[in-house]
Amino acid sequence: MTHTTTTPTSSIKVLYFAQVAELAGLREERWPLPKPVTGTDWLSGLEARYPQLAPVSRLKLAINQTHAPHTSLIRPGDEVAVFEPVTGG
Repeated sequence: MTHTTTTPTSSIKVLYFAQVAELAGLREERWPLPKPVTGTDWLSGLEARYPQLAPVSRLKLAINQTHAPHTSLIRPGDEVAVFEPVTGG
């Protein structure tokens, strides 16, 4: 059998919100992630996959439902939420 599945321990669940979901064309997906990466490196991959999200440096991340700076590590098994900065007024 040549079918390959990604287990939760070798992938991350990615959630997209608001404008990011509209631009990406989906609300959630699984990404393979065999080893930890920084948010900055992961966002570079996001921009490569969805160039319409550029510049990704403006996007905010939450890792396991906690707001996280781009320097944070994303580890296999994590849940990562991606969203636009919220402005008040």
